Amino acid sequence: MTAHNHTEETTGADRLEYAPAWWAIGAGLAMILAAVLLWPNAREAAEEPRPPAAGPHRPNLALIVIDALRADRIGARRNGQAVMPFLESLRAAGTVYQNVWAPCSWTRPSMSSLFTSLPMETHQVRWSADPDKPDSPSDVLSDAFETWAEYLREFGWHTIGVQTNPNCLPQFGLAQGFENYAFSAEWRADQVTGKALELIGGSERPFFLYAHYMEPHLPYPSSEDARAALGWPPEGIPAPDLDTAQQDFKTYFWAYLRYRYGMASTPPPDFSDARRDAVRLLYDAACLTVDRAVQRLVETVSRQFPDTLFIILADHGEQFWDHELLGHGLSLFEEETRVPLILYGWNTPAGVLESAPVSLLDVLPLTAFRMGLPARQHWMGTVPQLPDRPVFSATRAPWPSWNTDLDMVVFGPWKLIRDNNTRETSLYDLRADPGEKINRSAESEAIVRQGLDLLGKHVEEAIARRQAGREIRPLDDAVKEQLKAIGYLE
Repeated sequence: MTAHNHTEETTGADRLEYAPAWWAIGAGLAMILAAVLLWPNAREAAEEPRPPAAGPHRPNLALIVIDALRADRIGARRNGQAVMPFLESLRAAGTVYQNVWAPCSWTRPSMSSLFTSLPMETHQVRWSADPDKPDSPSDVLSDAFETWAEYLREFGWHTIGVQTNPNCLPQFGLAQGFENYAFSAEWRADQVTGKALELIGGSERPFFLYAHYMEPHLPYPSSEDARAALGWPPEGIPAPDLDTAQQDFKTYFWAYLRYRYGMASTPPPDFSDARRDAVRLLYDAACLTVDRAVQRLVETVSRQFPDTLFIILADHGEQFWDHELLGHGLSLFEEETRVPLILYGWNTPAGVLESAPVSLLDVLPLTAFRMGLPARQHWMGTVPQLPDRPVFSATRAPWPSWNTDLDMVVFGPWKLIRDNNTRETSLYDLRADPGEKINRSAESEAIVRQGLDLLGKHVEEAIARRQAGREIRPLDDAVKEQLKAIGYLE
C-alpha cells in the first residue's frame, strides 16, 4: 500500500472509567497480557469445536455485503409484497443467524472489523472527514493488519472485490489483499452483479468474491418496477410531499440531525407521518431492488460454480426516526446494529436457524473453520456457539465534531449502552423490550455493573492487540464529492 500519515494515539485503561476495581491497578494489566499471550487456548479451551478434516478441495467464497440493510427487512411486507423475497427464501435453503450484531454502526469501521476480526479500538478506524472541517483527514486501515483477502490469498484463493461505497476506496485500506478491486460509486445493483460475474468468469483458482451493494443506503436508489411493486406513489399524498421525500430528503436529513444534536438553532421543516412513510417505502424499494440483483448473482454463480459458499450480510442498519434519529453511525440501537447473516451453498445445512449471539468479527473465523483453515491467534472473533457469550459494538460517530462516544455489550437478554461523554448508561431487556424503549439501568444495578465490567475487559483486550498506531490521510476533491453523495459530507 501507499504509505499513509501516521498518528500515534495513546488510549489509557481509564478512558471509559467503567468502575471495576481491577481497572486501575497494574495487576489487571498483567492478567490481560497473560490472556493475550495464551489466546486462543485460554479463552476458548475445551469448548472450541474441531474443524472438519482439511482436504484438497477448496470452495469458492462469495461475500455479499448489502450496505445499511436492517435485519427486520428480511421477512417484511409492504403493499402485500415481500420486501426481500429471495433472501427470505434462503431461510429454508440455507443457514440463517438470527442474533447478529455489527461491530460499529457505520461502514468503514465495521468493514475493517469484518475484514480483520478485530474491533474498532484495535484497528482504530473511527472517523471519516468531518463535514464541519472539510479539509480534515480521514482514518484508514493500516496495512499492519492482515485482511480477509490477504489471509485467503496466502492459501491460494483468487481475491476479487467489486465495490460501490466510497468509504471502502483503496486509499482507505480496505482493498488490501485483493488482486482485482473494481470500484465505481455510480454502479447500481445490476451493474455490481454484472461486474462480479465478469471478474470471476476467468478465474482458474478458487475465488474469494466480495460484492458490495449500496441501494439501502442514502439516497435509497431503486428501480421503477420495485417502487411500483411496493405501492409507489402512495395514495393520498400530494405531489410536493412526494418530491420532498424523493428529491429533497438529504437536505431534510442534515437539517434534522444538526438540530437534533444542537449544532443548529433552526428546527427542520415539518415532515408529516405520510412523508416519513414515503421515505420508508423508498428504502424498502431499494431493498427489493438489491434483492433481485443478489438473486441473479447467487443463482448464476451456483450454476457456473456449484462449489461456492455464499455469505450474505450487512455492515450496519439504518434509522428512520426509530429513536428520533436518521441514518446511521450516531447510535447503537437495534435498528443500526442488528444485521442479517445468511450462509448458503457449499456444505451448508438447509433450513437451520442459529440463535447463538454473533458478531461480524466472527464471520472470518467461522468461514475459516468451515473450510478447515487455521485460525489466526490475534483474531478476536470466534466460531459462534455459546448462547450467553457477550457481543460488543461501538461508535464514535463518523465525524469527531459530533462528539459521540458510545460502547455497547449484549449479554444474555440484556443490552447495555455506555455514553463515555456523559457517563450515562442505558440497559434494555431485549426479550421483553426488543424496541429498546425502557431503560432498566436504575432498577438493575448489579446487571449494569456486570455489563460495565464486560465492556472494560473487552476494551482493554482490544487495546492490547493493537499492531499499529492510528493512520490518517487527507481526501482529494473527488473523494469528498463521492462521500457527499451518500450523506457523509454535507
